[in-house]
Amino acid sequence: MYADVSKLGSDYSGSGIYISFRDQEIKIQRKNPASCLVFRSEFVVILEGLNSIDLLSQLYDVWIFWDSRSAIQHLANWHNVRNRTRTDILKLLKRLSLSRQIHFQWIPFYVNIAGNEIADSLAKAGAGETTTPAAPLTYFELFSKYKAKNKGIWMIPPVHPWYQSKCPGGSLVRGSSRRDQIALTRFLSGHLISLTLRNFH
Repeated sequence: MYADVSKLGSDYSGSGIYISFRDQEIKIQRKNPASCLVFRSEFVVILEGLNSIDLLSQLYDVWIFWDSRSAIQHLANWHNVRNRTRTDILKLLKRLSLSRQIHFQWIPFYVNIAGNEIADSLAKAGAGETTTPAAPLTYFELFSKYKAKNKGIWMIPPVHPWYQSKCPGGSLVRGSSRRDQIALTRFLSGHLISLTLRNFH
């Protein structure tokens, strides 16, 4: 079995699974939930692949080729696994190992292995699907999502006309109170990083 994840843009990713045994092939492609982290997607695709293998009773010697070394190492450190998806993988592996020999083999990226190339193309096709599955996001995924959103908002420059005054003292012609004039003058004098001045230094 070959499993791969492909990311499309900043919010979407897809999973691809390619299972080959005897003269049969199974190809699975899925679009992952929006804002799902790639590291989490690696485990989602493995769990789905193991569930597919569970239905194939004629398989006794299973090799899982995976290009995510960190994910394999994470599962190997099983006593520190707390995530629900990863604990489900460990439980399924324990049950499958009662009747099968299961091996994990790490393979490097882009080494032109036929099965891995097929899984990669399936993952890319899955990332491009129009329907997005609904699934709850983890705390870290929500944190990452809204951190990027807030950063994008903060990076938008202000559009108030008095931020771009063409001459010194522009705030004094607005007819506002002295307190407001002082505040606007401080803005124009460079007290804020977001300030943009024109035609004077």
